Amino acid sequence: GFRLDRVWSNLRLEFDRRPPAPAWPDGIAVRAFRPGEDDVDLVLAYRDAFQDHYGYLEQPLEAEVERWRHWMKQPDFEPGLWFLATTGGEICGYCCTYAESHGDKECGLVDEFGVCRAWRRRGIGRALLLEAFGAMHARGLKGVELTVDSDNASDALGVYASVGMTAMHQRSTFVKELRPGENLVAS
Repeated sequence: GFRLDRVWSNLRLEFDRRPPAPAWPDGIAVRAFRPGEDDVDLVLAYRDAFQDHYGYLEQPLEAEVERWRHWMKQPDFEPGLWFLATTGGEICGYCCTYAESHGDKECGLVDEFGVCRAWRRRGIGRALLLEAFGAMHARGLKGVELTVDSDNASDALGVYASVGMTAMHQRSTFVKELRPGENLVAS
């Protein structure tokens, strides 16, 4: 009675050479995240980018900001590895990365990545990834990896493929309804 619910892909890119320089669309600038100044705006950009993502449930803004601030207190957090694409002072995309992936000190990790819905399909996501990959390569890392929902509504797999990432392995999740339930979130 189980049915396939989702397929999650673990993608990786080996740095056999320096990644190409990003090509930023007109009017888009990139900069590093500024803790304490960008916290709320980053969470608002995350909300916009992920509201159509599988399983997304919006929390009170204060709770979401505190969750992100918790990540900023971790020893592996480096604001210089969190990249913001901006236009007119507004965040239109972000790529939050780490210099280590699950204990692998030679591989970086793309942990949070998104482009606000109004700014998709303009090359911002690809440019953000290439910016982050260039920074990781400059640190001497040998590659980068991430996990993505293969059924992502925003064609994230296409963006990742465009920068050379390939699947290492996939993980499937299955669900089985034990009894009909009431959606308490929509009530």
